Amino acid sequence: MVYRAALDYIGDMTPLYVAISEADYETVIEQPLGQAVIRGRLTESIPFVVFDPIAEEIVK
Repeated sequence: MVYRAALDYIGDMTPLYVAISEADYETVIEQPLGQAVIRGRLTESIPFVVFDPIAEEIVK
């Protein structure tokens, strides 16, 4: 959120993505509290890239 705000401040509209491990995504982001925080704090959607750090591949 801070990085997006900084880019907005300088007028840079570069798209941002959040990279997160599959385990963290499942235990934090997919849970109701994680969803509430995302909806309550972000004014625009920032897409997630979910990866498997062991297999070193993107899964979502």
